[in-house]
Amino acid sequence: MRWLFLLAACGDGPGVTAIRGEPTFETFEHRMCACRDAECAKRVVVDMAEWSKKVRTPRADVEETKKILARYNTCLTAATR
Repeated sequence: MRWLFLLAACGDGPGVTAIRGEPTFETFEHRMCACRDAECAKRVVVDMAEWSKKVRTPRADVEETKKILARYNTCLTAATR
């Protein structure tokens, strides 16, 4: 039962992927903010690093991206304390 919660907390949920199903910065922000421990946070960091190698076009709205990544980093810090 416990592993189901962790899987749900670290997986993509409704409303956190793009229309075509690809991950987005928001996907990783939501996943990171759902993490409650360092192991979960580490998985999200690794997944985001792998994803970032595959992204072909940069996001157009740089300011919004900065805000999303600031929230992501705040959640990363909280999960790893």
